[in-house]
Amino acid sequence: MEKRKEEIIEQINKAIAAHFSWKIKLKKAIDFGNSELSVENIKKDSVCGFGEWLYTMPNEYEKNEYYQNVKKIHANFHVVASKIVELAISGNKEKANKLFLDNNGDYVKTSTLLTLELAKWRDSF
Repeated sequence: MEKRKEEIIEQINKAIAAHFSWKIKLKKAIDFGNSELSVENIKKDSVCGFGEWLYTMPNEYEKNEYYQNVKKIHANFHVVASKIVELAISGNKEKANKLFLDNNGDYVKTSTLLTLELAKWRDSF
């Protein structure tokens, strides 16, 4: 069980770092009007490395409050990120930037909430 906890903590730390890298991906999509990932794949929260891992967690974790919160927020993060990329590649740079940069906007709120919830889950071990 101790090894399992270490793996979870490691995966959560990787997820926190990976979601910070989304800022760069989204900014590039806005600046250049294209993305290496399709909007549909971005929208799928089970396609990224963390999502793949999250969806393979043993059933015992599905009742864990932190797991449930992270899974829900992570899914929402991908929906918001896909909206930004969709706007960016359709030439609506201004709206994409607003959604991305607005401190009260969905991206900042969701990204911050996800990072905080991931940290709470990690610290619960």
